Amino acid sequence: VPVLVDTGANVVALNAGQARSLGIDFRGGLRVPVETAGGRASAWAVSLDSLEVGGMRVDGVQATVLEGDFPATVLLGMSYLQHVDIRESNGVLFLSRDW
Repeated sequence: VPVLVDTGANVVALNAGQARSLGIDFRGGLRVPVETAGGRASAWAVSLDSLEVGGMRVDGVQATVLEGDFPATVLLGMSYLQHVDIRESNGVLFLSRDW
């Protein structure tokens, strides 16, 4: 699944359609209001069993599933990014993790 690295997002965020296609049972999550760049929205707070990006797996990642089609691309927020090292060089963002 394509993702957009978003250091301004507290948690990983995806829309309901993306969650369904990934088999995420979000309706059992806690219903929460969220503040997005487009204003307030309704979402479900869930805990993902694991999330792997580029071979870097993190277990127990908090995420929000928003109603509708926003965000169009999964936002890789700080609930995942806090577990990896982030480095920028010449306009390229590098994610790495010490094993």
